[in-house]
Amino acid sequence: MARDGVDALDFLFGTGKYCGRDVREMPVVVLLDLKIPRLHGFEVLRRLRTDPRTQGLAVIIVTSSWDGEDLLRGYSLKADGFISKTAGFEKLVEALKCLGRQTSLAEESSALKLPFAEGLISNSPPASLSVRSHR
Repeated sequence: MARDGVDALDFLFGTGKYCGRDVREMPVVVLLDLKIPRLHGFEVLRRLRTDPRTQGLAVIIVTSSWDGEDLLRGYSLKADGFISKTAGFEKLVEALKCLGRQTSLAEESSALKLPFAEGLISNSPPASLSVRSHR
């Protein structure tokens, strides 16, 4: 879990404090809050989509804003979907199932009750970004 946009990119690209991390092990899905410190969520998404190593990652934007401009910008940057911060775990699983290429992740999430998802959609403020390596 990363607390800001810079930390998220450092993790994903194996830089900064994550220098030396095996970047061949990428997360299966990224849950991305738009309003994160140090680097806005849209900029994180833009960088993910412009780098060949990460352009295929499933990215779901987790937001409390359903502003039309945010939705358009997210989809123009090729976000795979949006989910409300107040949604329950079942809604997250449903969103994952909508990702055709991530069907197995949705089934795994449902069966295992992934801790990253439960923590993200609790009543407490969500984490900036949650990632889970697919093993």
